Amino acid sequence: MTRRLRMLLAPVLVCAFALGMVSSADAAKRMELAIQDDNVLRDGLWNPFTGFQKARELNATWVRVNVPWFQAVNGAKRRKQPRNLTYDWVKWDDAVNRAAQHGMNVELTLTGPAPRWATGDRKIGVRKPNSAKFGSFARSAAQHFDGRVTRYT
Repeated sequence: MTRRLRMLLAPVLVCAFALGMVSSADAAKRMELAIQDDNVLRDGLWNPFTGFQKARELNATWVRVNVPWFQAVNGAKRRKQPRNLTYDWVKWDDAVNRAAQHGMNVELTLTGPAPRWATGDRKIGVRKPNSAKFGSFARSAAQHFDGRVTRYT
């Protein structure tokens, strides 16, 4: 490489390096940090208020909370689906409200195991869950948390 070429490339490399640093710093400002600990944040084991406070100290902007289908639905142990299907969202309402009080967003992960009446082997679990019934569960969750939760998994 000639001296002249090196002299021309040096400022270009310095500029490219500086631009890379600026974009990295800018990206860090927009970075999201999520934390998950269902035992503390959802179930309230130990002191849930301390848990949210610690998450804030870690600069968490999101908390992720699991919603096991069989735990949220009333009548999960029944062999046949109840006529009037209802959900008990109390645990998750509490977590969503506490997250909002600490300035954090919530991502709810709708997951199994499925209730007994929604599986292929009629046992609470993950064997051949009924997708239409899971869709109903997901719809109910989205309606219940409308305006308070914007991200679901």
